Amino acid sequence: MRKILDVNLHRKIRRKKKIKKYFKIFLLFFFIFLGVFAVWNLSLKRIIFGAKNENFPILFSGDSVLGFQKTKAGFCVLTNNQFNFYKNDGERIRNVVKNSLKTRISSNGDDVLLFEKGAKNFSIHNEKKEIFSDVLKNSIIFAKFFNKGYAFVTKSEDYSCELVVYNNKNEQIYKWSCAESLIIDFDISNDFKTCVVTTFGTKEGFLKAYIYELNFSSDREKFKKEFLKQMPLAIKKFGSILVFVCENNVFFLDSNKNIINSVDFGKNLNNFELTDGGYFISCFSGLDKDNFCENVVSYDKMGNKIAELKINEKVRKIKSFGSDILILTDEEIFHTNINFRNIKKIKSFGEMEEIFYYKPYLYFVSMNKVNRVLLN
Repeated sequence: MRKILDVNLHRKIRRKKKIKKYFKIFLLFFFIFLGVFAVWNLSLKRIIFGAKNENFPILFSGDSVLGFQKTKAGFCVLTNNQFNFYKNDGERIRNVVKNSLKTRISSNGDDVLLFEKGAKNFSIHNEKKEIFSDVLKNSIIFAKFFNKGYAFVTKSEDYSCELVVYNNKNEQIYKWSCAESLIIDFDISNDFKTCVVTTFGTKEGFLKAYIYELNFSSDREKFKKEFLKQMPLAIKKFGSILVFVCENNVFFLDSNKNIINSVDFGKNLNNFELTDGGYFISCFSGLDKDNFCENVVSYDKMGNKIAELKINEKVRKIKSFGSDILILTDEEIFHTNINFRNIKKIKSFGEMEEIFYYKPYLYFVSMNKVNRVLLN
């Protein structure tokens, strides 16, 4: 009986030794797998986000990103409670104190105009210091920053609103009062001598839009044209050609403001982009109710159709950066050119609310963070 117990005990000991042996082998392979996975994951991140990406993502805990603009040294980010300047690699180089949720920014590519919507004060900054600050007579509605100066649309005591223009020496050089309607958009010429403006109002119960051409050396309006039953969205001048975007149509006008071409989108215009090169890109819903489709179409500045791209996803944004066109959908980012050739697709990285392409990186904003990916 004793011998039988010894045999059973010996068998139990052998089983335990085998279990320990196999468990050690399992742990060895498990840790090898973890090590290989960690190296692979790090390599993948380096391929996607670039070799030097230790500063990304830039997180703003408890904040939402309100603005992102290019600067001479890199970029700047405006949130609920912060306004920071960064190098291209994500290193923070300056913080500016701000105290309002209504603060807005506009950049000319080098410096940044900081203003508060509904207030009168503004300031101009770069990554090193505050360059200039002043207080306007009336409250700011919106503003734009150009290479040779900047301009504000403000409220007015006697008119609907006013356009106030400053040169790059921070001198007020022009003011125009709009008596009958509200300024929606404006564009100043490269030489900073003329300006086109679009306004919006009503006439006999109908929507109406106006376009004006202004000369900074004269108090009189150089040109005025009325568009009935139109809601203006944007205006931009390319040489002698004027591109005027409305809710249902886009108009292409010559130097005499005669319509040389137009495109009717009905009520289906969802997105558009006016490029620096004079091209207009539209996105409108397809007419096939059974198959969802977004039509992205590019036009030259004369209104001639260049190319069309059909996308079976919701297009959220169209952005142009030089000759590069980026189309953001819920699932993908299309990287192409004005001819929609050589299309490259990459998977969208979560909730991308805004995108900016500064070669070779695509920067994107998602709620409370800024990140970047490498685009080849």
